[in-house]
Amino acid sequence: MRPWAVWVMALGISAGPLRAQSVAERLCLDKLHVTALGVAVGAVYPAQVVPTTSYAVQADYGELAPHWRILFTAGYWGSRFTDEAVNGFVEQLRQSITDPAQDDTIHADQVSVSDIALDIDARYTPVRHTFLTPYASVGIGAHIVNAESALIQGTFVEGALDNIGTGLSTALGMDIRPSHRFTLGVQARYTLLANVRFATLQTSATYHFGLAPPPSAAK
Repeated sequence: MRPWAVWVMALGISAGPLRAQSVAERLCLDKLHVTALGVAVGAVYPAQVVPTTSYAVQADYGELAPHWRILFTAGYWGSRFTDEAVNGFVEQLRQSITDPAQDDTIHADQVSVSDIALDIDARYTPVRHTFLTPYASVGIGAHIVNAESALIQGTFVEGALDNIGTGLSTALGMDIRPSHRFTLGVQARYTLLANVRFATLQTSATYHFGLAPPPSAAK
């Protein structure tokens, strides 16, 4: 499935109506609704993978409790394992093969890897509706990790790298509010999965549907 198709599906899920009314009321989820939409782009640094660019779209569902907000994010990045990681794997294969005639060869090949994710973040904002707004967040997400290469195709290695699972993340960031409806942001994020872990540094732009004016503008 192409990344853009998964994004459309993910956004459709995140923007859809909340179900399980009784549970939602107990958790105060019934008062959540989309208050802002944004896009983000940045650099991602996965372990043993060539650094690359990440892309994301985000929906802010507003406050769940004072100073706490709920955000849904759909993101994607794609890259390849470093030459050092692939060569190390190939060398381990050579050492494990018995070849009396010394005529067996193993050709190293690039191993591509990608991650498509849908994250739910709980963001803590100590101050609200100010020009500079720092925050910290914790999140949980569903990740689709896919690895492809002729070197590992059809092997248990490909099965181990391919994964649909849950990831945990934490982030620190700062939003800058140049106008009533728009905010610009910077964020440092770390995500931990079963078989992949990576840090992300990204910038974002967000449009707010009903953000209150800054205190200086209040009459």
